[in-house]
Amino acid sequence: MTDATSIASSALDAYSTKIEVTSHNVANTNTENFKPSQVTLQETHSGGVSAAVRPTDDQVDISREAVEMLSTVNGYKANLQAIKTDTEMTQSMLDIIS
Repeated sequence: MTDATSIASSALDAYSTKIEVTSHNVANTNTENFKPSQVTLQETHSGGVSAAVRPTDDQVDISREAVEMLSTVNGYKANLQAIKTDTEMTQSMLDIIS
């Protein structure tokens, strides 16, 4: 796995965590005394991305959760495209060498 693919893969894992937390928050909107969690993405020392989940004292805000979900989906798609591009470039180099 190349560095680009490794970094994008770690971002996919982090975005998966974000979508799980957002889904959990939305699913529990009407649960009494439920406090939503928030995910912060952080750069790792290896250049990848990790997700830190922390509880909040807020109430669930559906509009904020919708924006989070859209942002997460876009980030996920962008990293999938990065992996696809890296794979295509690697294949092109192998074709040139062969």
